[in-house]
Amino acid sequence: MGGKRTGAGLYVLLCIAGIAFLLSACVPIVQEAPCPQCPPCKEDVRFPHLQRVKKLVDKGDFDEAIRATQELLDREPAPPVGDGALFDLGLLYAHGGNAKKDYRKSRSLFNRLVRDYPKSPLAEEARVWAGVLEAFEKTKQVDLELEEMMKKGTGK
Repeated sequence: MGGKRTGAGLYVLLCIAGIAFLLSACVPIVQEAPCPQCPPCKEDVRFPHLQRVKKLVDKGDFDEAIRATQELLDREPAPPVGDGALFDLGLLYAHGGNAKKDYRKSRSLFNRLVRDYPKSPLAEEARVWAGVLEAFEKTKQVDLELEEMMKKGTGK
């Protein structure tokens, strides 16, 4: 297990590293959205709950951020709030800083957004995220299988 990796094992590790980088470094956690009650203005106006969730994420309190976003989804399931809340939940569950990250739950939320809100401006991005997370899970499984084969091959 401590030896140098070659071939398929190296490819799998590089894929995992690339996907992990995308998941942890390239994702804004809160979608920018103008407040529907405000007239168009020059300032960046966010829904009040998004400001709260962003502060919770900045503090590393993902459990509370998820709870607050889920409450919002339960309270206002219609677009643009419902689809945005589902998208944010998907990002929260996949966030690299979340110690309790759950890629399956995240993928499920993105698939739900695509299914329940097919005309949402977030649907295509959610479809991409679901595909990336599915590929990540498959790559992880292949790596586990390779590790198991290597253990059996070396007699350990």
